[in-house]
Amino acid sequence: MANRPILRTSALALCIGALAACSGTADEEATAPTTSQSGDTSTTSSPGPDATISSSGPDEASTSAVAAPGLGAELEVLDVTVTAPREVVTLDDGGLLISDQAGLVHVVGADGTARTEPLLDVSDSIKTPNRGALEAGLAGFALAPDFAKSGHFYTTTTHAPDDISASLPQGTRQVSVLSRWTADPASLVTDPDSEEQLMVLPSRDADHVGGEIVFDDQGLLYTALGAPSRDEVAQDPHNYSGTVLRIDPTPAEGAAQEDRAYGIPEDNPFADGEGGLPEIYSYGYRNPWRLTWDAEHGLLVGEAMSRDKDQQLGQPAPGDDAGYPEVSGACWEGDQVADACQETEAGVPIAPPVLEYGPQVGEILSGVAIGTGGDLQGRVVVTDWLGDVLVADAGPAPWDYEVLTDGQDIVGRASYLWDVDAEPDGSLYVLTADRALSDGGGAVHRLAP
Repeated sequence: MANRPILRTSALALCIGALAACSGTADEEATAPTTSQSGDTSTTSSPGPDATISSSGPDEASTSAVAAPGLGAELEVLDVTVTAPREVVTLDDGGLLISDQAGLVHVVGADGTARTEPLLDVSDSIKTPNRGALEAGLAGFALAPDFAKSGHFYTTTTHAPDDISASLPQGTRQVSVLSRWTADPASLVTDPDSEEQLMVLPSRDADHVGGEIVFDDQGLLYTALGAPSRDEVAQDPHNYSGTVLRIDPTPAEGAAQEDRAYGIPEDNPFADGEGGLPEIYSYGYRNPWRLTWDAEHGLLVGEAMSRDKDQQLGQPAPGDDAGYPEVSGACWEGDQVADACQETEAGVPIAPPVLEYGPQVGEILSGVAIGTGGDLQGRVVVTDWLGDVLVADAGPAPWDYEVLTDGQDIVGRASYLWDVDAEPDGSLYVLTADRALSDGGGAVHRLAP
């Protein structure tokens, strides 16, 4: 890992200073690279193309930025070696933690210097991302809300079935593990023997990991697991596939049952185990791989659909059914819900997405964040792996959106726009990975507030 300050400045730019000049609408077509293919393919089939949160980002003295008239601000490129970056967390001192699907959580000081020793390195013990399993690896990372006191943080990692000692269902192709770790909050050194596995989640799918981890203001933890394409298991609330899960990772003494080291929120739809698994918050998803939460919007679920279908952003309530696989395309006809998205064949009401886009715009939804600064303050930012950046304002569904980029400004044809993260200081982090997910081929870009 490089140990140099953040000095490089990308020639990439977002159309944020002049939204009216460079944004489109949901009814306008946006030009994208000609990579779409028809058919219900998975995301793996594309052949190419609380630590107390600080109000400050990396030291301004160690960054440089060049104005781009008419386009807003250029993106600063952090000098840290990553493959498929997923999460950025700002610490008290202005430093950053950056998680990488390759199995590392990097520590970047307030001066922009990447520390040699990461917070976590599990690269040798997990199934890492590759061209055939783009979502594998360290799929989720989040600090506990009380990290400054407890030192706890949480990860979701993927594993081959043969690497798991627990008994697994027949046909399991991949296993996701939700774990809790303990680090020294001051030195940011993790006890390598501190891992406590909270959930072991087998899947019949080789990808569709889900795995993102977010917390709400009650300290409840949300994560997700995808379902195999076109598989009815997503409609079975007695199965974890195709679900968003919600647990209490630190229940009051005596609240957790003997068979699990976490509690079940009382208002989970199947909290008593009747009708479904108690951890399930909502279900009926294909690939709910991007989550975000804030007090204004609640939980937002970014769902990657097939590349020739509309991508979907949901705002589920407990017990909602997103409808997959019966719902695999557009749910909205103007401001009316399409007949196909009213209810499942079993008569269960379907919760339609609050926003959908494509297939003329982008290809695969890759990130969701709530803007924290500048023109993006309080707006929902959605990214697509072809490089498109959309912004929307919450309101009655379906939400209108604006297209800030057509993809080429961010990644060109060589990389995926892999995720997006917004931090309390107003910074927006745009995370990229090259399309082969080669070692060190990713980048972390910062748009200053």
